[in-house]
Amino acid sequence: MAEFDFTSLLENELKPALGVTEVGAIALAAARAYDAVGGKLLHIEMTMNGGMYKNAFSCAIPGTEELGCEMAAALGALGGDWTLGLECLKHITPEHVARAKELEIPIEICVAETKDSIFIEAEVTTENGVGVARIEDFHSNIVYAAKDKEILFRKEKTAESITSAAAFDFDSVTVQDMVQYAKTVPVSELACVKEMIEMNCALSAEGEKGVGLGIWKTLSAFRQKGALGDDMMYAAQKLTCCAMDARLAGLPFPAMSIVGSGSHGILCSMPVVSYGRSSGA
Repeated sequence: MAEFDFTSLLENELKPALGVTEVGAIALAAARAYDAVGGKLLHIEMTMNGGMYKNAFSCAIPGTEELGCEMAAALGALGGDWTLGLECLKHITPEHVARAKELEIPIEICVAETKDSIFIEAEVTTENGVGVARIEDFHSNIVYAAKDKEILFRKEKTAESITSAAAFDFDSVTVQDMVQYAKTVPVSELACVKEMIEMNCALSAEGEKGVGLGIWKTLSAFRQKGALGDDMMYAAQKLTCCAMDARLAGLPFPAMSIVGSGSHGILCSMPVVSYGRSSGA
């Protein structure tokens, strides 16, 4: 049986994300671009791939009652902390929201039809110049930052990074490999998974209070009518849907994302947690 470093893979892929990942990524790019120049905002232009736009344009922004790409970009520039990654809007206040609504500047959202994978480029113009930030490949991966024509940061794809990225041979992994890892890995190596469980369960508890689309309340109504059973499957659906309700409603509680997606993080963890609870594991 082949040897795979699943623990390192988990540690690299599990990241906290506040609100819908795409909204957070847009705010992150805008925050980094603004940080490059500072000063009074004059213009914001965001260019992104179609999938990014589709997933963000009608989604709630954490800690606010606002929606969409334009507001995410404005809040990122006005009060985002890019050093917090996908939690860059963690410290946004009602005052920031009020200022964003009062902005009388152009905020342009453009779709880059030539980009299929994750791509966001923020160009923030202020009285001090033009700040640019670019995100590629995954939601928190800032690969470029500049002020006017001065490059402040550029992430090069070195031979070492390319080798590292390709070090995990997904094509060779089998279900048997994963089962063997789960049976033998020391619990001490799984702190990141424990954190994922705690974070996503806390999000689910908030969603159970009744927010967002209220998907779990619809499930409950079906259960009461006898269309669904009151069993482990229902419990798994409820735990998962409550977390999704809270996340898509933009509540100020992070989800533990995987492969850059908070929704994926919820969907791959909450059903398993529910099964563990039901079986007394």
